Amino acid sequence: MNPPVKFNLILLSVVCATALNAQENTQTRRGLSIEEVLVTAQKREEGANDIPLAIVTYTGEDLVALGVTDTRDLGKLLPGFSYADGGFNTPIYTLRGVGFNKNSQTASATVGVYIDEFNLPFPIMTKGSNLDLARVEVLKGPQGTLYGRNTTGGAINYIANKPSDDFSYGGSAGFSSYETSEANGFISGPLSETVSARLALRAINSSEGWQRSRTRHPSSDAYNGNTGRNIGGEYQQFGYETLGKVDKQSARFSMTWLAADNVDVSYHLDGWRDRSEPQALQVIAIESQNAILGAAGLHPEVADYPVNDKNTQDNRAADWPNAGMEFRLNDSFYSTGVRVGWSLSEDLDAVFLGSIGRFESDGSFIPQSGVDTVNTERNVFATTDYFNVEWRLSGNAHPDVFWQLGVNYSEDDVAEFQRLHHETVSIIFPVDAPNGDGVAGLDNRSGFGGNQLAEVAAVFFYTEWAVADDWTLSGGARYTDESRKFNGCGQDVNVGDEPGADQDSPGAQDEGVGLAGAFSGISVLQSPLAGFTPGTAERGGCFTLDNETRRPGRYFGELQEDNVAGRVALDWRFAEDMLAFAALSRGFKSGSFPVINISDSAQFEPVTQEQLDAVEIGSN
Repeated sequence: MNPPVKFNLILLSVVCATALNAQENTQTRRGLSIEEVLVTAQKREEGANDIPLAIVTYTGEDLVALGVTDTRDLGKLLPGFSYADGGFNTPIYTLRGVGFNKNSQTASATVGVYIDEFNLPFPIMTKGSNLDLARVEVLKGPQGTLYGRNTTGGAINYIANKPSDDFSYGGSAGFSSYETSEANGFISGPLSETVSARLALRAINSSEGWQRSRTRHPSSDAYNGNTGRNIGGEYQQFGYETLGKVDKQSARFSMTWLAADNVDVSYHLDGWRDRSEPQALQVIAIESQNAILGAAGLHPEVADYPVNDKNTQDNRAADWPNAGMEFRLNDSFYSTGVRVGWSLSEDLDAVFLGSIGRFESDGSFIPQSGVDTVNTERNVFATTDYFNVEWRLSGNAHPDVFWQLGVNYSEDDVAEFQRLHHETVSIIFPVDAPNGDGVAGLDNRSGFGGNQLAEVAAVFFYTEWAVADDWTLSGGARYTDESRKFNGCGQDVNVGDEPGADQDSPGAQDEGVGLAGAFSGISVLQSPLAGFTPGTAERGGCFTLDNETRRPGRYFGELQEDNVAGRVALDWRFAEDMLAFAALSRGFKSGSFPVINISDSAQFEPVTQEQLDAVEIGSN
């Protein structure tokens, strides 16, 4: 089956570059210094005005001045870039209108993010990237030749400040709205004649949440006089009126070593931790998902909730359960890697890159319903391990011909589970009215999860040829082979454990019949009709029904795909500092399996790879 195809025609891109340091003939525009800068967008150092790409660069000083502390903040200054919260604490990045609206930890993005050439394979890992930077380079996509899969929208390259040959140190502190304090610091210098190191730290904290409860904040239009429930314990003040406090820390240690006259080695260890309060949702309408009961299946507290005006301009107005729950993230990440560069001869260089990393969300508790009663709130437990290696050669076959040849291999191993708290969700009704507690009679807890292993191997080639004075032809291709193995299911939950995110009290016990029993009953009815004996879903086990046998159990699937991405461009140096170019490029976004609460295995069918072709005419 041929992959889906998108065609993107970009008529004109005019690209400006901002400076690394103020120099002679520097102009100033809206507080940003603008001049020719050196970039590594094509995996070698060259001037931003010398490459046929739509590229935008900002210095580290610019990012600090504009308050960019997270990749999500780049939308403040980068045309064509946008960020959206995926709802499960996963960022969705869109560049040039190309994005992937999938909110699980296992979802591959369309915008690749790199730090000093090292890939961060999933958007959730990019929270602490904006630390101690020399600059950021944004390449508008597709960028499938040198950067590979998942750059149909483009690539973001962070370039960190490097260890210095002389001892230096510095720092800054600031205070902003919502009682937010930020502190940054670094120390850098030589450890020996051939080794230098640098350590950078950042902490951001706020003591006031930026979101206001629509029903409990006195200034809200829907304030009902309820000030919250004093449940006692450490978190007795949580959730009364506001949400969105920030508690983030990040660090980077880097080291460079001149191992020989022709060998240089660099090493990094990055990490961050996020214990902030997550973002709550705005409800603009309430519809029953109960096909049998319709509106009668709505819990009274949900049906009577005062929804937001869909045209509201108040992005602070939201809501979350008034039940003493501690909605808080518990996310952490680290990555480490080494880069070795050899100058093999005057016309031949080699580079090796190797990195590993791990992301973990340990019970992050996220409000999902947007109402003030427990409806579809969730805990997220996820672990992602990855490693990546790349080897490439580059050189000049002729004074007018430059080339690069490389191979790349990576593995991503993701395990994700989400536990749902759905006491009042309509699809689980009828309500257990005899008890008078308004809890769903079928079940008040469920979960879903999946494990996914992706193995990707690629080989790429790129070349530039000065075909005439002021004219250069460039191009390349990349072959990628990807294998993705997945298993997952919708799951009954045995909740004698803690609900996560430092909640005081143990998880509420299951009430009602239970989804395991319900789906076992469905199997009894449907399996004989399909020609199979019925199956049983164990308490706490998988209840997803196999599409063929109608027996509950875990789904297993594989996705094997390959592709050839490429780019060809012709550029014309029509003035000393001006370049015009025309380019044709093709990129691919990886396929993936969904991780959602699934009742039928057919819903686990994967999204296949997506192809994007682009024609671009621009000037730098």
